[in-house]
Amino acid sequence: MSVLNAYLENFIELSRRWAARLDDLTVDGLRLLFQDEEHPVTALACAVEIQKEVAELHQLLQERGVPALQVSIGLHSDKAMIATLGGGESYRQTLLAGDTQ
Repeated sequence: MSVLNAYLENFIELSRRWAARLDDLTVDGLRLLFQDEEHPVTALACAVEIQKEVAELHQLLQERGVPALQVSIGLHSDKAMIATLGGGESYRQTLLAGDTQ
């Protein structure tokens, strides 16, 4: 679990540097939202930086004899809306992408 947390911690820190909003965090990934006017370019730049960080982390883990995790990155650009979902005392803000009408 500490290896997975090391990856996620690095990814979250990098995403903050690129002013990304962390929309979802799961055991096997995260979803980021880039809201600037050049969001496709910003997201790509962040993804490239994450890939560089992964290479460095893989090297460090290899030196310690720890197997590296496989990391994949997907990018999507579209209109999106942040929605508040839920009811009662359980509410959550999340990203709705695609046809939001």
